[in-house]
Amino acid sequence: MPVKKTMQEKQSSIKPSIGWETDRDIAKELADFFVVNVTPAYISYGEIQCDRAIDSRRWSPKFREVLLDEFKGAIKTRGNVREGRRVAVARHEGLILGIVVIGIHLKANNPHVVIEDLVVDQKKRGNGYGKEILNWVELQAAKMKAVDLFLESGITNEDAHDFFEKNGFEVVSKVMIKKVHYEK
Repeated sequence: MPVKKTMQEKQSSIKPSIGWETDRDIAKELADFFVVNVTPAYISYGEIQCDRAIDSRRWSPKFREVLLDEFKGAIKTRGNVREGRRVAVARHEGLILGIVVIGIHLKANNPHVVIEDLVVDQKKRGNGYGKEILNWVELQAAKMKAVDLFLESGITNEDAHDFFEKNGFEVVSKVMIKKVHYEK
């Protein structure tokens, strides 16, 4: 007698298609997906530096607009990008399951790739999609002959820390911030 699969088992057997995004018209959909699928625990120094967040606990009122501009800049319409940012999307039957933004730094003394963002649909987490995306990024980095793959993660984003450590990443530093007060 065949065993019925649970909904999670069915979802985890779905293999997403992952590829570089080349359609700038999708930037709004990516920004909306991002906003819906992250919490303040996601905030790290990168979000503060680029004006996505006010501090380590609060998103900027301009969060969505900043993301929209970033996605428009990271979506490359052609060519083999060897430096700069790229965005890739994981989909199944046209639906976005996850997105990843990487920074490519192959001209550095130590050629490397930085995972700037990795976001999976909240409702679909735990089904292996993040791992699929991470494996795909590592394959792309290897094709580019990058030596290292870096990422940063918000200090309270423990689930992400566990996920990345289970997938071979190790902690190499701690980033700190101090606000500078000046006369206006």
